[in-house]
Amino acid sequence: MNQPDRRKNIWLHGSYFGSNFGDLLLVSEARKLISEQGNSSVALPFCAPSSLRAMNVSRGWGGLISSPERVVFCGGGYFGEPGKSIDEWTRRFNYRHGVALWAAMEKAKRPPIAVGIGFGPISATKIRDKVVRALSACEICHFRDEESLHYFEKYGGRVSDGMAVTTDLAIGLHGTSIESPQKIEQLHRKGVRVGLIHLVDKYEEKSHLLSIISAMIELIKQKGDDWRFFVIMDGKGRGYSKTKQERAADYLLESALSCGLEVGKINFEDCDTTMAYLANADYVLTSKLHVGIVSSAFGRNVCAIPYHPKTPRFYRQMDEAWRCFSSLDWRPQSILEHAKSVLESNCPVKIPQAMLDAADRNKAALFSI
Repeated sequence: MNQPDRRKNIWLHGSYFGSNFGDLLLVSEARKLISEQGNSSVALPFCAPSSLRAMNVSRGWGGLISSPERVVFCGGGYFGEPGKSIDEWTRRFNYRHGVALWAAMEKAKRPPIAVGIGFGPISATKIRDKVVRALSACEICHFRDEESLHYFEKYGGRVSDGMAVTTDLAIGLHGTSIESPQKIEQLHRKGVRVGLIHLVDKYEEKSHLLSIISAMIELIKQKGDDWRFFVIMDGKGRGYSKTKQERAADYLLESALSCGLEVGKINFEDCDTTMAYLANADYVLTSKLHVGIVSSAFGRNVCAIPYHPKTPRFYRQMDEAWRCFSSLDWRPQSILEHAKSVLESNCPVKIPQAMLDAADRNKAALFSI
């Protein structure tokens, strides 16, 4: 006679609605940490099949027929609106996150847990209040930075004993090693260093992206045969329309071709493959947050040219703000000087011990489930 499955039914929720590397990586890492304990069945209740494939997960719907034992909100910035396209973010919030918030507050048998959460800003009062109520109900709530806790208090939340500021869940990757992709390994054997460039067409002004691309072309020219640069993608588009990172990649590759420069392209396959490239490159320049966080966790030399205010938060938390382009001067020369100074520093990111300890607290919270 088969014994009934007595494992806890856990609903793990995050921003798993597309193929964005950073969002899916956080879900994947949280799932692994919870599953390692062997006493929980982890469901990703609203995750699309394409996102499951990108995380190398066979299925995500298990456990939906019954009420969850607990809802776990894993890391990410999905409880904060972007710097632009706020109306679009607000419209899609309820169908992406509303059911999970309701389940956390009304349907689950035990209080929710949130680990590595980014919070705020949120303009829409109803959404803001709903998130504050859900986080207030958490048995454990770990914010990923001080700004997130500040927004929680600003919006009327009261700090409880189970709340703390820790760090991003991806910092927990520090200390792990990943085999180098063959493409990088072959170049390193020849004494050639590898630079990865990751850009998105989301800057406030179109001219900003064009200035960055002009600066990158000049950097590639100056580094010559000692370096090989690749454009790296952290997600896939849907249908026939190009994503904003695909448009940025096309601009850069076309500009390089017109100058007779050889620049490769690394497409997004899955989280593990992208992570392997980031973990073994010599230099990573990125527009986005989690490409930089993962590269930092693996001790790479990282340069950030952000378009979103959440990105400088992370570098300030590491006491590595010098890596983050913060000038109001968007001329190509200004960007080139910044990118070149970081590259030539040959300085890997050093994660402060306090952040590593905070990452251990995140792991402990997920192990406790």
